Amino acid sequence: MENKLKNIGIIGAGAWGTALSCILNKKENITIWSYEKKTVHQINKYRTNKTFLPNIKIPNNISATNNLKDLMSCKFIFICVPSQFIKKIILKFKNFYKKDMIFVNCSKGIEHSSKLLISDIIKKILPGSEVAILSGPSFAIEVAKKKPTAVTIACKNQNNAKKLAILLNSKNFRCYYTNDVIGVQFGGIIKNILAIASGIVKSQKLGSSAKAALMTRGLSEMKRIGLAYGAKESTFYGLSGLGDLILTCNSELSRNFSTGL
Repeated sequence: MENKLKNIGIIGAGAWGTALSCILNKKENITIWSYEKKTVHQINKYRTNKTFLPNIKIPNNISATNNLKDLMSCKFIFICVPSQFIKKIILKFKNFYKKDMIFVNCSKGIEHSSKLLISDIIKKILPGSEVAILSGPSFAIEVAKKKPTAVTIACKNQNNAKKLAILLNSKNFRCYYTNDVIGVQFGGIIKNILAIASGIVKSQKLGSSAKAALMTRGLSEMKRIGLAYGAKESTFYGLSGLGDLILTCNSELSRNFSTGL
């Protein structure tokens, strides 16, 4: 059974999970898990997710479910739930886990209680599992509308990173790959703090010079923290570092920027 895993599973049918399901419209069948029964009904019957990503047509090779067991035949599992719920979800999914699966975390954050990175949480629950990280400057609605987007996929196994990049790549969605799992995660985490601060700068009318200083010195702090945890310096000047920082600190589509504002 394990060597026959080939389908794609997505845990989380929010805006990002739904957008990914649309761009992963390859030959494989895609199963997307949702906590909300209403969302499953909307996707399966009306081919849309009115709650989290309205006005986007969902391809016919995507099926929605409320049962994690339905993802047990999937080779690639994309995790798109908020970071604070990932531990609970992975513990539930543990019964259906197979060693050939590759997990791709698409959420940005650190677990509050343990201070662990998401990759560490998954590895702790599922020892020996292969974990990749998808991050970079991307808004779900723009990805779903097939606006040009470039992101980073990180996996310690470079061959698997390349496989995932090929799986994700399309005319409008470009995926670069790296083995710096730590650096890619810290870029996605720390830019959120800086985005809140950037929203505050705008709300207080402190000016463009203040925002430029905040972003530049913020990038420097991001790099220092990442290096202390073993990340590569070059990662922070790429899409998952500087790229994500530029996007999140300059758009009201960013929830963190809007919070600060």
